Amino acid sequence: IINLFLIIMLAMCFILGVLLTTSSKIKKENVWKSGSEISNSYTTNEETNNTWDVSKHGDSSIIATISDDGILSISGTGNMKDWTVGDMNDWHSNKSKIKNVIISEGITNIGKQAFWACTNLVNIEIPNSVTNIGEGALQSCTRLESIKIPDNVRSIEPLVFAHCENLINVEIPNSVVTIGDSVFSGCINLENINNIPINNNKLPNKSI
Repeated sequence: IINLFLIIMLAMCFILGVLLTTSSKIKKENVWKSGSEISNSYTTNEETNNTWDVSKHGDSSIIATISDDGILSISGTGNMKDWTVGDMNDWHSNKSKIKNVIISEGITNIGKQAFWACTNLVNIEIPNSVTNIGEGALQSCTRLESIKIPDNVRSIEPLVFAHCENLINVEIPNSVVTIGDSVFSGCINLENINNIPINNNKLPNKSI
């Protein structure tokens, strides 16, 4: 009887040991899996933070990406969405990184406050497909010195270049039929529009 009891006890200890070993392996696998999922999630979020859907209707018809060297590329077709002053969505949460903006052919407008206070922006390429530049689109881009507006733009809304303190030269095509109020307000260094001295150029009332 004693021997049988010892055999039963040894068998129980063996089974318990196997169960503990298996449980330890499962825990380690779950910990590794959890860490891997966290890492993958972080990577995905990082990629998402550099790519945005900026189409007017949120249908991914216009996508923006920013490179490590500060080039914001916007490509697609149709109208861009609008933003507001103080907006922190899309690239606005990291706007100080933006140095150059390249907008591809096919995009038909620049949204309101699109590049508001991108204080390190020095160059923007606007395609001929753009017909409207939204209110305050380049407001307070303090390092922007010159800009050429393409031939098919018909409307420049209010405050587009307001407080671009280092803006010196602007080229506006004959296609423009509407220039909003205070477009050049606070452009203290503006000298020429279409190579005509600013004091001699005929602009709408309140545009400066």
